[in-house]
Amino acid sequence: MDFLKESFSDVLRKRYATLEGKASRKEYWGFTLIYLGVLAALYGARALLEGGPLVTVVDIVLVAYSAVMLMPEFAAAVRRLRDAGLGAGCLLLLLIPIIGWTLLGALLCLPSRKSGEGSTKNMGNVHKGSSPVLY
Repeated sequence: MDFLKESFSDVLRKRYATLEGKASRKEYWGFTLIYLGVLAALYGARALLEGGPLVTVVDIVLVAYSAVMLMPEFAAAVRRLRDAGLGAGCLLLLLIPIIGWTLLGALLCLPSRKSGEGSTKNMGNVHKGSSPVLY
């Protein structure tokens, strides 16, 4: 469980809005699990307090938490996609309800790619008779 706390604090302290670099699956999912856990706890508190005077306070906390965490979640997803050998454009899948969200979740689970693997930068090194693999 320590890696969850480490991932969360690293993303918030060191890489809050950094789009450069890469994020391992462990770093991304550690951060995301805590982020979603806190969000679920806030929604649970809101459901328990439904109809009471504290619902407005919980709503304000929910909006503030969501707004503050939007940028680090976005930045971590961009770095995770880059680590998997994909581009930030994959985040446009968020615009497609259910299918896009599921597909993006699967892309964020892909293993890390070694540098140069899956890119078209070294196309001059392709041997005769072999076809290049483009991702």
